[in-house]
Amino acid sequence: MIKISDWYKDFADVTFPTVFVRLTDAEKEALVNNSEGEAKDRLWNRLTNALNSIHGGAVINADCCAPTDSKAFCRRRIVHTPISSWKQLTTSEKVISALKSGETDTLALRPYRRMDRSREFRLFVKNGELIAASQYDLKKNYPRLAKRQDEIWSALNAFFADSVKPFLSFTDVVIDVYMCGNGQFLLVDFNDWGGETAPLLLRSWDQNIEEFLQSRHPLMLLAAPVKMSGDVSVSF
Repeated sequence: MIKISDWYKDFADVTFPTVFVRLTDAEKEALVNNSEGEAKDRLWNRLTNALNSIHGGAVINADCCAPTDSKAFCRRRIVHTPISSWKQLTTSEKVISALKSGETDTLALRPYRRMDRSREFRLFVKNGELIAASQYDLKKNYPRLAKRQDEIWSALNAFFADSVKPFLSFTDVVIDVYMCGNGQFLLVDFNDWGGETAPLLLRSWDQNIEEFLQSRHPLMLLAAPVKMSGDVSVSF
């Protein structure tokens, strides 16, 4: 599991500004047990200070995972107050499990941004080299991406070579990036190669990756739906 704090200092200039809040043992216990008391009050004050330093609302994560399984998160991802932050964190089994197991003792807050899902990509890095990328949203075909496939792949390669590779401390890693309207890229997250990380259009970790990529464009995009024509009725 790769934490935000594992890579942030090396890539702060090409990612979203992040505020880290390290928890005391008492504050962790208050979160895990969703309990009242001095530790909760102290953490709420600290969260207030952190949120005040982020303009326009924030997203809050444990350093190693987001509370995506929280009903509060699903209803409204953006947080403005310690109340909404607390609800997301304490109702996330992922966050509570990470705190209980000692996987993390830190919260991470980032500015909330409305993101165009067609601009999100997952990069696949093997032996320190960028070998392929996939569109992140697999629910929709984006024709405009197909028109710019070569251009975007070239830009991803340039971004990786100039801004990522010189400081990369991981050999095999999966990197999520966002393409801004001006064509620049921002790092979103680093993930383990394999395991629980979704391979998206790479399809599977358990295959000969080089062979799989031989017949595909290195920037893998969801194919356009096939239009049926003629008599497509079926008799049973």
